[in-house]
Amino acid sequence: MVAFKPSEGTLPAGLKLLEGRIFNVSDKLLETVQISRETLESSGWAWKAKEDGFYDIEFSWRDDAGNRTDVIETFWKQAPNGTKARFDRKKFSVAVTKRLDPNVKHVGQFGFHYHLNPKEIPLAQLVGYDFAFVHSIPWGTYYTFTDRAIEPERGVYNWDYLDSKLQPLTDAGFEIAAQFLYTPVWASPHPERSKEILVCLPASSAFAPKDLNDFTTFVEKTVERYKDRIKIWEIWNEPAMPGGSIYWLDTPENYVRMLKAGYETVKRVDPRAEVWNGGIGMRSAYYAFYDKMLNLGATPYFDKLSLHGVSTDIAPYRRIETENKAPHKEAVMTEWHAILVGNMSNKLMDSEAGLSMRMMRDQFIQIKQGITKTVIFEMSNQNEKETTNFAIANNWFTHSSGLFRLTPRLEPRHPAVVMATFLRETNKQAAFTKEVLVGKEGYGLLMATGKGSVLAVWSETEPVTVNDIKAFTNARSVLRDWEGKDLSLDGAAVLAPKQIYYLSLPDDVALAKAAAVERLIPSTRIQRASQSAPKAFFTLGKLPSDILPDGPWVAKDWNYVSMMSQTKRSDSFAARAMVGMYEGGVDVVVEVKDAKHVQEQKDSWWRGDSLQLGIDCEGRGMFGGNMELIAALKPDGVFFWKISVANAGADLPAGVSLANEPIRNGDCKITREGETTVYRIRLPWSELYPMAYDPNRDLKISLLVNNNDGQGRAGFLEWGGGIGGSEKDPSQYGVLKPSVKN
Repeated sequence: MVAFKPSEGTLPAGLKLLEGRIFNVSDKLLETVQISRETLESSGWAWKAKEDGFYDIEFSWRDDAGNRTDVIETFWKQAPNGTKARFDRKKFSVAVTKRLDPNVKHVGQFGFHYHLNPKEIPLAQLVGYDFAFVHSIPWGTYYTFTDRAIEPERGVYNWDYLDSKLQPLTDAGFEIAAQFLYTPVWASPHPERSKEILVCLPASSAFAPKDLNDFTTFVEKTVERYKDRIKIWEIWNEPAMPGGSIYWLDTPENYVRMLKAGYETVKRVDPRAEVWNGGIGMRSAYYAFYDKMLNLGATPYFDKLSLHGVSTDIAPYRRIETENKAPHKEAVMTEWHAILVGNMSNKLMDSEAGLSMRMMRDQFIQIKQGITKTVIFEMSNQNEKETTNFAIANNWFTHSSGLFRLTPRLEPRHPAVVMATFLRETNKQAAFTKEVLVGKEGYGLLMATGKGSVLAVWSETEPVTVNDIKAFTNARSVLRDWEGKDLSLDGAAVLAPKQIYYLSLPDDVALAKAAAVERLIPSTRIQRASQSAPKAFFTLGKLPSDILPDGPWVAKDWNYVSMMSQTKRSDSFAARAMVGMYEGGVDVVVEVKDAKHVQEQKDSWWRGDSLQLGIDCEGRGMFGGNMELIAALKPDGVFFWKISVANAGADLPAGVSLANEPIRNGDCKITREGETTVYRIRLPWSELYPMAYDPNRDLKISLLVNNNDGQGRAGFLEWGGGIGGSEKDPSQYGVLKPSVKN
């Protein structure tokens, strides 16, 4: 029974009738329930669902004259720059589901990210999780909250805050893993950066301590204190190559030293405990870092490979392990961005059902690839999905990723219902058995679960029918949809595309005879496998510094990406480029047609009219081997800045500007005449280290022109790729081949 009761004194004086209209996740009206004021006051509005599922209810009331007023709750958001926006919510979301059997065996395969907020625990229990990953053990701060530090001064410990947050997890029976994070100011090699905030943490906390004994002492005391309830310890969060992560600004060498010291300390205090590497993501900056980790001898000092992200593809990590002659570590997903929608998301307003499908598709990909633990990020939203465009427009880095919304009130989201159904259908345990074809286009993933064999079925385009499943059924088989609704196995009913269906107790003999297929592939792998890098030519020789050159212009294959909803590319916005290579370096000329030039940014320069240029200096297509810069014409002159620099390793190159610094050795001229902006860039080879002059080699490059017409970053034109998307990825750069000498 779903019931709403009014708080005392909240009913409008003129309310005569209250009407509740019930919708499914596809906004189909299912039922309307009207009650009188008297009933509302005495017993509330109530509705009994005919079957399990996720429902949105919209309320409205009528007065004596029959006038209708919708019940709307308003909430406000304020961006860090002070801008406010109003948001109205008309829906009341509810879930009608069966509870998971409390006697189901604890497995710990599926869990949630615990942000030291005990209010998340009952939500996690409702979904069915029994594993919690603590983010994090606050050595020197907790994000920017320095008052929550366990060791604010060397040798001075304050365990009260963490004790109070861990005890509810213990009382609820969760298996617990925890992450060491945040170097204290007193231990940091860069205490002067303690006031510099990188999105959500002080920069001083993102370095290995100057004395590793400070770290190992803290690890020893922490493990000794909590070893009776925590058996898994992770060393740091998202360490990556320089420029790849706000949580780690130090070198790979220092991370491996800290990992080794932490591992040996944990094992000395509790030999039965596991130690995981700091979770690393599904993007090139982390691939390069893992490659460096293994090359530096980190293999013996972590028990499992901890991963973060979505569109899970562990193939790059397996390749890196093989190349380094290292064993394939068992993989765990310790920060799963299952339904995260943020500032860098391509589909800002995916429907709730669309997010659920994205979540479950990736969950099945993880199961197929042998991921042994999956920890969702997170139980409740930091911000609601509908506030994302407002955040983007106001340079506010935030996201929505929770299974429950908090504003304007606590409510389940559709993915919460879908995940609860999955955990109930599998008894919280699932391993890959086989992938089969269902009908002509349907996917079938056979899993060994805590309930025996379960076949997950869905389609992406063409619907699957019950008849398509019949071959895999027997008299005991049960079919349910992803919201837990029981479905008949009789007849030729159509199963809607982009929804998950579960066939429990299928015919194992029939499935064993079915041909195995390989269709469930991570979307990132599909994208890269199908991508054809654009190709053009560069000139051998310098480009003139005062006139537009003759030669092979890069004029085709520019791709426009809109960054604002309902914003189309202006007909007047276009670009072309020419690149020259010679013994002294590389010249780049980019001509941009743009009716309006706007560049008034103080730090996020790419939000204004500007040019971004990436060059793969190693030619390996791996983050860490690339250089990226940005150039912009501001009211006070030319801005020329190095965003990232190729990793120098143990070398000490001369004449190279570091990341996040002005480019010292190159030259940039930008002119604006009428509606045309011309960028002229000259880079000596020293700024492209370790690249050197070779007139016969291809040049892997990406060019991106940002457009701002006064209302924010409207979009960008990109030749190549790997700069403006959701990740920095030099494997997507275009290819310039040598042409004739200019």
